[in-house]
Amino acid sequence: GSLNDNQRADLRNQKIGFIFQGFNLIPDLNLYENIEVPLRYRGIKANERKRRIEQCLEQVGLASRAKHLPQQLSGGQQ
Repeated sequence: GSLNDNQRADLRNQKIGFIFQGFNLIPDLNLYENIEVPLRYRGIKANERKRRIEQCLEQVGLASRAKHLPQQLSGGQQ
């Protein structure tokens, strides 16, 4: 309650994430680009974004699907 609007926005940006029941992927962006969107908003540099995205895709077994559009992925992959 003691944070101002900017401090609350920073807190949400850095510490809070959302997992939607409906996938809410941007249909014109591939999987890699969809993952990259929030990292861009956080101001993370390109080389760090790339490292994080590749690591995350590898961890969930989707590295080979990185350039696929949402409609080319199964519901579980989305």
